[in-house]
Parts: sequence; structure tokens; C-alpha cells
Amino acid sequence: MARLRRDWYLEGWSREYCETDGKTRMVWKYTGEYFRYELSPRGLRRLKAACALLTVLMAALWFHLSMLRVAGREFFFVGAEWFLCIIPFMVLILGAASFLTVRERMTYRAMYGSYKRCRYGSFILLALLALTIAGEIVFLCLYGSQVNLRREILWLAGVAVCFGCDLALVLLLRRYPPQIE
Repeated sequence: MARLRRDWYLEGWSREYCETDGKTRMVWKYTGEYFRYELSPRGLRRLKAACALLTVLMAALWFHLSMLRVAGREFFFVGAEWFLCIIPFMVLILGAASFLTVRERMTYRAMYGSYKRCRYGSFILLALLALTIAGEIVFLCLYGSQVNLRREILWLAGVAVCFGCDLALVLLLRRYPPQIE
């Protein structure tokens, strides 16, 4: 029977009991697969830096754009997707923070906590940002003559920059996946 990987935190870890001084202690040992990036140490540092930089840039840009007052975000088909972006941002920030502490040789827990979180968060964020851009374009087509067009276009350009940073992160993560040793 195939086992689902629901408990990623304990994947590959096993309990062993050892007896010392008449007391039995439980010790956790990693017996699972190890993962490694096919990069030099300098290349891995650059990958970590790029991932962290893109994540911080996108988060700062998202918070800044959320503070701007634009009419398009008040409509459901733009604002809902925009504010739902906070969920994949949290996943992405957790993954990028874990990615900074990753060593060359990783357990499944380290790989899942860093690479997979970044990948899932960035894919979902990419879809939500694309829906936000599409919704804003539809809004501008319908109500462009009734709003401050310059402010709306500047906000849309900021969202497009955020989308471009996330696309760069998605392509970077797809190009350099960790390999099983």
C-alpha cells in the first residue's frame, strides 16, 4: 500500500531506544533520503540570495501597493485576488527564511521546508497576481473614464513588477531543483 506524505516533518526519521546508565532514552535518527543542489557552494549562496531578495522585494512592493488608494481594488474581481495574495506570501516568506539556513546536504524536512514551500507559494502567488492584473484590465476597460486613470495605471504597473519578480522566482526554482543523492 502506498503511503501518503502527509507528515513531511517526520519523513525519514525513526525512533530508536538506547539504554544508558540503566535508563532508556528515545533518540531520533535520520534514515531517509538526502537531497543536494547540483551547484557549487558559491552558486548555492547566490541562489539563496536571489530567492531571499526576490521574496523581500515582492513583499515590500505588495505592502506598498496595498497602502495606495485605487478604485479598481474596491471591486471584488480585483480586490479579492489582491488580498488573497497574503496567504501564499506567508508560505513564501517561511520558505525563503528556511532556505537561508539550508546546507548543501539536506534532509527531506529541510528540502520541504525550504524549496517546496517557496515553489508552492510562488506558483499560487503567480496565479493570483495574474488574476489581479486581468481583473484590473477589465476594470479599466469598463470604468476607465470614471476614475483617475494615471493612478490606476501606476498601480497596475506596480502589480506587473511584482508579477515579474514572482515569475523570475518561479523560473529560478524550476531551473535549480534539489536532487536525491
